[in-house]
Amino acid sequence: MNKTRILVVEDEAVAAMNLETKLVQLGYECAGIAFSGAEAIKKAAETVPDLILMDIKLKGEMDGIEAAIQIKESNNTPIVYLTAFSDDATLFRAQNTAPYGYLVKPVRDTAIRSTIEIALEKIRLEKGLLISLEKQRALEEQLSRSNRALEQFASITSHDLKQPLRMLSTHLSLLQRKGTERSDPELERLLQVSVDGARKVGELIDDFLLNLRKEQGAESRGGVHPAVTETCSDKNFG
Repeated sequence: MNKTRILVVEDEAVAAMNLETKLVQLGYECAGIAFSGAEAIKKAAETVPDLILMDIKLKGEMDGIEAAIQIKESNNTPIVYLTAFSDDATLFRAQNTAPYGYLVKPVRDTAIRSTIEIALEKIRLEKGLLISLEKQRALEEQLSRSNRALEQFASITSHDLKQPLRMLSTHLSLLQRKGTERSDPELERLLQVSVDGARKVGELIDDFLLNLRKEQGAESRGGVHPAVTETCSDKNFG
């Protein structure tokens, strides 16, 4: 199993090396040490660590918060801040960068492990959520394609099957009335059978379309094209 690689950003050399030693003792791998914000940005791009321990107060023009902002913009590496007691304005700036945790100096071994493990678990959960969202988007696109195919099928069915069936049913009804006028029981019976058969075919088409709509999952999204609803609900065959 690969060790978690952690980049340490600390402008005090002794504190940085002590933190590196503690990380190794706890079973992590130190991906490197940066002593300034600019160096942190460079090493984050070069080493691609799993996590960065970033001191908020760094010497020079760029503090840890500004470095974290630029790192997140370039490769979005998760950040855990190292901090002593800071003023409210600084903590507010830090919070706006969405850190994965804080370690208060002087750092204790138990705090290092618990803070890092909580941060790593949060990272794993976010990655899992991202994968789930990507799968959901893929399923939604697949369902969208299925609905478009269903729309086309329903349109073809409506025009190519049900329209001629209505005409047939209408003609049969006219013949049925004429057969009644002639008082021909046998002809009247045959016409009634034909009218019932036409109606039955229409009902079978309706049932088929309803089953197809369920298989495509259209009911769960409510995204069925109106042509489908119109075709499925039309039972006027005579």
